[in-house]
Amino acid sequence: MVRTGKGAMLVEGTGPWRSPGLKGALPINTTFTPCPRSPGLALNKIKTVSYSFLQRPHRNVTRNCVQESLPFLLQMQVAQIQSLIASGDVNGAFQQALSASDLALVVMACRAAEPAQVFGPPCKLKQHVLLSLVQQLAADMARDTPLKHRYLEEAVMNLDTSNPVTREHLPAVVRELQKQLVSFLAAAPHHALARQLRMLLMATEALVKVAA
Repeated sequence: MVRTGKGAMLVEGTGPWRSPGLKGALPINTTFTPCPRSPGLALNKIKTVSYSFLQRPHRNVTRNCVQESLPFLLQMQVAQIQSLIASGDVNGAFQQALSASDLALVVMACRAAEPAQVFGPPCKLKQHVLLSLVQQLAADMARDTPLKHRYLEEAVMNLDTSNPVTREHLPAVVRELQKQLVSFLAAAPHHALARQLRMLLMATEALVKVAA
């Protein structure tokens, strides 16, 4: 059951999403958790504690073992996401990618599926997954800009303002997207996608008015 509370959101998944540098990333979790208002996500603290021992000189052997295992774990995640997409579980694939700790994994999921396969109609992604996708893709518009633009455009169009979860979290998510778009356009006013990104910005402004 999905329940909402003030400043909280219940979303389905296997574990919290985290990525350094992303502001207020929506948690993909099995419980209500408040949306952080700063880049310092709680899970980053867990990560720091978990890997702090790697900085100790007498732990070189352990450090090497952990570092060597990371590519294998990433390969497993990629294989699982690709398998979910191939089986038709697009929502499950994106939810798993968004629940990971690597934005590159989200981009990989976007590359693995055509927007038409993801957004239909009907849209295969649940509202909380759409919100998280918008938030995470907007975090770095300078990289993979064409791909992110395609997905952000479709995701914004499929946000349902009548959905209680979407209505609660949409303003904060869209404001952050607008901030990133304005920043990107200011830095690259003559970018090949500048016109399309301005249109996306206008679409987000209209969406916020509808949700108000």
